[in-house]
Amino acid sequence: MNAQHLYTTPFLYDQRLKVMFGTTLGGLVGFAVLSFVLVRYKLFIVQEVVRPIFSVLSFFVPTLAVIGIVLSLWVFAHIVSSATRYPKLLDKLDIYETACILRWTIVCVPMAFSLIGFSLTGRRLFLYLFGVLILFLGAAYPSRKKASAYLRLSYDHHDIILNDEFPLQNADHFEDEPEETSDTSPFIAQPIPH
Repeated sequence: MNAQHLYTTPFLYDQRLKVMFGTTLGGLVGFAVLSFVLVRYKLFIVQEVVRPIFSVLSFFVPTLAVIGIVLSLWVFAHIVSSATRYPKLLDKLDIYETACILRWTIVCVPMAFSLIGFSLTGRRLFLYLFGVLILFLGAAYPSRKKASAYLRLSYDHHDIILNDEFPLQNADHFEDEPEETSDTSPFIAQPIPH
C-alpha cells in the first residue's frame, strides 16, 4: 500500500479519526434533533398512514438494526485481521482507519431509518432503537490504544503509536537495519596449543 498519508504523527492520526467519528456522531445528533422538532410540532406525521407505515417499519427497522450491528462487527473484524499481511505500521493504520469508517457507516444506516420511522410515526420504539444504536456506536470510539490492540502491534509499533510526536514515516526504518555484530570481541575462543 502506497497511499499518501494525511497525518505524519500518531497524534495527528488520532485526531483525524476522532474528527471523523465526531462528524458522524454530530450528523446523527443533528438528524435526531430535526426528528424531535418534526414530531413535537407534528410537521411530518400523517395520521392516515401512520398505522401501515408503523407496521412495516416496526418489523423492518429492528431487523435492520440487528443486521447492522452483526455486519459491522464482522466487517470490522475481517478487515482488521487482514492487516497482519502488511509489515509497515502506516499500512496497518490505514487499514484500521478504513475498518472504522465502514463500521460507523454500517451502523449509521439503521440509525437513520430509526429516525425516519420516528419522524413518520412519532412512535418511541424507533427512538429506543436509535438510543441502543448510538450506544453501540459510542462503544466504537477510536483511540490509539484500541488500534494497537485490534491490530496486534509489536511492542515497538505499540510504543510508536503512543508517542505523540514520532514521525510515522520513520516507523519501520529501525526494523530494516540489521543488527550490528562485532568480530572483534575479546571473548573469542582460541585454540589451545599442544
